Amino acid sequence: FFLTASLFIYFIFAYFNVRLFDGNSFVQFMKIAGSLFVIFLLRILLTLLAGFVFKAESEFSFYSFHIFLFNKALGLGLIPVLLCLLYASALPQAVFMYAGILLFIVAYLARLIRGLNIGIARQGFNKFYLFFYFCTLEILPAVVLAKIILNHTA
Repeated sequence: FFLTASLFIYFIFAYFNVRLFDGNSFVQFMKIAGSLFVIFLLRILLTLLAGFVFKAESEFSFYSFHIFLFNKALGLGLIPVLLCLLYASALPQAVFMYAGILLFIVAYLARLIRGLNIGIARQGFNKFYLFFYFCTLEILPAVVLAKIILNHTA
C-alpha cells in the first residue's frame, strides 16, 4: 500500500503541479512515502488511544484491522492504475488520474461506513464519542490535507 499509494500521490502531484517537497523525483517520492507512513502510524496510534479512552479497545482495534484491510485493497487496486499511467498511451493520463482519485475516495468512504457500523453495533457505546472520533481523527485530517495541497498548487 505505501509504495503504490506514494507513487500514485507522486504522479498526482506532478500532474497537477503541486510542490510540497523539494528535491529530485526520487527524493520527493521518498518524502511522500515517509509522510504517508507517519500519517498512518499516528492514525493507528491515536485510534488505539481513543479505544483506551472510550473504553472500547476491542472495537477500535477491530476498526484498525479494517483500516489495514482497506489500505491493502487500495494498494492492490492502484497497481492497474499505475501501470496504465506508465504504459497506456491510447487514453489521456487524466482518465487514470481521476480513476485513481475515485478509488481513493471510494476506499475512504467505505472505511468510514465500516467504522460507523462497528461503532453503532456496540451496545452501550455513546454515539457522541463515535461522532467526536470521526470528526477529529477521520474528517478533520482529510480537510487539513486538502487545504495544504490546495495552498501548494502552483
